[in-house]
Amino acid sequence: VLVLTREDAPRGRKRVLTPSEVADAAGEHGLPVLKANRITERERSAIRAAGAELGVVVAYGALLGDELLAVPRYGWVNLHFSLLPAWRGAAPVQRAIMAGDDVTGAAVFELEAGMDTGPVYGVVTESIGPRDTAGDLLNIRFNVLNGNNCRNIKVVLLIDADGVNKATIAPGFNWHSGINTA
Repeated sequence: VLVLTREDAPRGRKRVLTPSEVADAAGEHGLPVLKANRITERERSAIRAAGAELGVVVAYGALLGDELLAVPRYGWVNLHFSLLPAWRGAAPVQRAIMAGDDVTGAAVFELEAGMDTGPVYGVVTESIGPRDTAGDLLNIRFNVLNGNNCRNIKVVLLIDADGVNKATIAPGFNWHSGINTA
């Protein structure tokens, strides 16, 4: 077992270097943690050495590359906060709200070389209310970190060959300027 997460980042008014919530949770469970904002040979070697049969990605934000995708025997799965193929990318819940979507959700899918392009195994949906914010939907309703909604995700293989043609992109934001950074 190996947990890969982002490097410590400055947080708060005093900009104190703080580990990610993933790093904290892994540490509490005694799991080894590898911190990296991008994948280099050091990370590839550590992941190969871990010998994992399945890789799981949640909000990592860096492409793994073909070499790493081939490492775990059963591949990689990703939890993405959109109803794929809608709103692939860095800010799917925010983009769903901006577009006036009535529903958003989270999808578990097989990770492939393309951005959020693999077959979807299961989804959980959530209505978007008129006053909902991305924070409401991500932090309160989905509540994925403590597993409250994980029991509702049914594993069903949904292969839609036409899905790539229906995809929409959810580029990230620069919150200081409000300008799309993609």
